[in-house]
Amino acid sequence: GPARTLLAEPGVRARLAEPLGADQAVWVDDADGEESVTVAPVDPRAADAPAPVRHPVGGRVLQLAAAPDGRSVAVTLHDGRLLLVDLTGDDGQVRELARGADGEISGLAWSPDSQWLAYADPAEAGISRIVVMRPADGVPVAVTEPRFVDRSPTFTTDGRYLAFLSRRSFDPIYDQHSFDLTFPASWRPFLVPLAARTPDPFGASPDGRPTSHADEKADDLRAPEPDDPSAEGAENVP
Repeated sequence: GPARTLLAEPGVRARLAEPLGADQAVWVDDADGEESVTVAPVDPRAADAPAPVRHPVGGRVLQLAAAPDGRSVAVTLHDGRLLLVDLTGDDGQVRELARGADGEISGLAWSPDSQWLAYADPAEAGISRIVVMRPADGVPVAVTEPRFVDRSPTFTTDGRYLAFLSRRSFDPIYDQHSFDLTFPASWRPFLVPLAARTPDPFGASPDGRPTSHADEKADDLRAPEPDDPSAEGAENVP
């Protein structure tokens, strides 16, 4: 469809725009003198369009991620804080979910049901780990250990797995231009099942793999249970 202007005010800088639900959008602007998370209708010229609502966050926003259900927005700030803007109430409560141990949190990603938030936590200098959190209780759970550089988490569309990029491959070869070892292709994608009973999608099953989609049974493609991701093998983030 055609492009539509969401905000056009002289002297106001806006960025990081995303759709929020079916008829709203969210972005970051400095209309009030400091950066705020702004929620406004997609069509501001409609007769019943409400006025934009701004939620100050007290810092410079680095990343914004709107929940799929449109009820909350997660933002990361330059000082390492991870904030949640709750849009269910009239006041739009802003609360801190986490703070980076050694730098800025990045890679915000919501689960398809909007119940879980994944991000890359800078555990120490040059090292980051993948963490998932249910914003409702604010308890972070580490998916990976703080040993490598893990970033860019993404939930699969069925919500059963978490994919991320990691720089953890150490397979040196001799360089072709100088007499030295080099480590090419260190970044690789990884996949983590989020529940203990979720099978490995790349592993063999006792019944073998179906030869076609027509041979697949309902149990083979069973939807994920409305259960929490298992914390077995993971640890609570201090």
